[in-house]
Amino acid sequence: MVIDGVPAEPDMKKLMEKWPEDKLTVGLVLTYDELEAVLNTEGDCSKDKGTRFRYILMKWRKFLEESCSILLGPERGVGLKVLSADGRVDVAGGYLRSAYRRARRANTVAADVPRNELDQETAHRLDHIHMLSASILSHNRRMLSSSKRRVADVTALLDHKKVSERSDK
Repeated sequence: MVIDGVPAEPDMKKLMEKWPEDKLTVGLVLTYDELEAVLNTEGDCSKDKGTRFRYILMKWRKFLEESCSILLGPERGVGLKVLSADGRVDVAGGYLRSAYRRARRANTVAADVPRNELDQETAHRLDHIHMLSASILSHNRRMLSSSKRRVADVTALLDHKKVSERSDK
């Protein structure tokens, strides 16, 4: 990892030495000021200048996620927070929402392609894109409608229990 000719590994090592895996407990918040102090940031590595600082943090977060199964999420305006199981579920849900939006966009773009201008191989790729994006969109619609039915069933069951409790009195 090299950023503008300067290796990023030394900066990542500084972060790993300051916050080894065993110190990154759920709920711990690492402020941007603390992170900046550890990185001895000057110039392009300051949190305000951005590029190098964000790149090093991105690489460190990716390393922690892949090697230690520790997820650091943003704590708006403050820094990074070690996510709990609930926070991880929120992140996973965000990835799925993003995937759905991208599938919807892919389907829209693919629908506007003039098929008569494509060779056979490209037309086959277009069909594949249509099939996959339509499958994702269809599955999402089914999941939404079935979850709405489940919520309606649970609500009806709870309402029925309330009614029967009142009639028992």
